[in-house]
Amino acid sequence: MSDESPPHVRHLYPVRTERQFREDLDFLLKHFQPIDLQTLWEHVFEKRAFDRPVFHLTFDDGLRECYDVVLPILLEKGISATFFLNPDFIDNQGLMYRYKASLLSVAHLQGVPHFQNPLEVKYENRQQLDTWAEAIGLDFAAFLVDQNPTSALSKSRTCKQRVSHFEHTASTTRSTGKSLWRSKSGKRCRVFPK
Repeated sequence: MSDESPPHVRHLYPVRTERQFREDLDFLLKHFQPIDLQTLWEHVFEKRAFDRPVFHLTFDDGLRECYDVVLPILLEKGISATFFLNPDFIDNQGLMYRYKASLLSVAHLQGVPHFQNPLEVKYENRQQLDTWAEAIGLDFAAFLVDQNPTSALSKSRTCKQRVSHFEHTASTTRSTGKSLWRSKSGKRCRVFPK
């Protein structure tokens, strides 16, 4: 979610603008009830029914835009969501192979000789992307330093964010044995291991 499509996702999928994302959320709120992860868990595993249609948002990969753009909008609208983070990429330690392929797609589209479409590279052949990047002088480490695609999600900042927006309650769910986190307003928001 960004008003400008970041280069590491530009060739992978369409990116929603902030305006489009807000409109999507307004539509969802008009027709569905937002639920948190704990409520979803209870529905799936404890067979609890809903009075009306519901939704729960999830976001993958922990990109900076999730923290800088998505999270403030969700907090403003009172919508719970789950953010899945890949620990290999927190603190810009690495770049997912699909993001490398997107960056390399620029070279492919510019007609660099002997360069197949990097978006066709499968996970098991992902090292090929590093070889191609080296051959054309594309430095993924420099991209990470310059663009900071996951900079907002450092390990220490993630913990601080959790503490600033959520407080832990002593209760645990019977079926999961997981600790329940509530927003400071009292609404259930997250489930974390004990």
